Amino acid sequence: MYKVKVLMSTYNGEKYLGEQLESIFKQIDVEVSLLVRDDGSTDKTLDILNEWAENHEIIIVKGKNLGYAHSFMALLNSASGADYYAFADQDDVWLPKKLITAIDCMNSGNEKNHLYMSQAIIVDDRLYPIKVKFHKRYITLDRLIAHNFAIGCTMVFDDYLHGILKASPEKMELRAGHDYWISCVACAVGGNIYWDENGYVLYRQHGNNASGKIVSIRQAFRAIKKILYKWKHVRENIAKKILINYSEYISNDDKRILKIAAYYRDNFQTYLRFLLSKKFLSNYFIADVVTKISILICAF
Repeated sequence: MYKVKVLMSTYNGEKYLGEQLESIFKQIDVEVSLLVRDDGSTDKTLDILNEWAENHEIIIVKGKNLGYAHSFMALLNSASGADYYAFADQDDVWLPKKLITAIDCMNSGNEKNHLYMSQAIIVDDRLYPIKVKFHKRYITLDRLIAHNFAIGCTMVFDDYLHGILKASPEKMELRAGHDYWISCVACAVGGNIYWDENGYVLYRQHGNNASGKIVSIRQAFRAIKKILYKWKHVRENIAKKILINYSEYISNDDKRILKIAAYYRDNFQTYLRFLLSKKFLSNYFIADVVTKISILICAF
């Protein structure tokens, strides 16, 4: 039976945490352990975790508030001893076959997949489905750089990718989501990511989400500002750091893609190539328009 270590970051999650823990330990056909890093909770989150730890394999680490992305990366750095690893949010609910489905998908076909990602089932705070239109995903490195469509709580990855991610000293300096960084590294060094159009996570949307649905005009403007900032800093830095840390793993074609994203502001010719390229598109019209606008605005 496969050993899976689930990595969870918690922060004031008392309202939904018990429901999520129950769904994690009801996973079938896998041996589950849980590594939790509490990101400075002030409610009863730690009490709930300690109560569950009495009868389940849970290691709890208390830390200062880093924010969810850095907290998850700290978990990844300290985790060991499993065949597969998975991220979990504190407020979702997993369907019983989430983990074994991911593992079976990764091991299917002729080529080994080191990372599994999927759609999520968007629900409200009472777990009632919210109708959301999803777009088909065709995963290539240029598309991932163009648009982050990874949902961290759906990710499952093997020990090989885990070792590669831990080996890089640069990752904690990135001002990016853990899921975005990991998906880009996995695509660059492994080449194969299994994308599942089905969903096995009830991805709860509520007012206290650390990340997720935009629910107001103010949040929409913040999201646009964040996208523009990322194009000038985060995505550029990610491309540079992947080239620095993983060059020996990357094909020449993918190196060319990364160099365009990393150094497009260095000269006008590279900038035009980036702006006019038919690559770096997500096949999602609105996201692609924002991407092109952000290249224009953030180039110099």
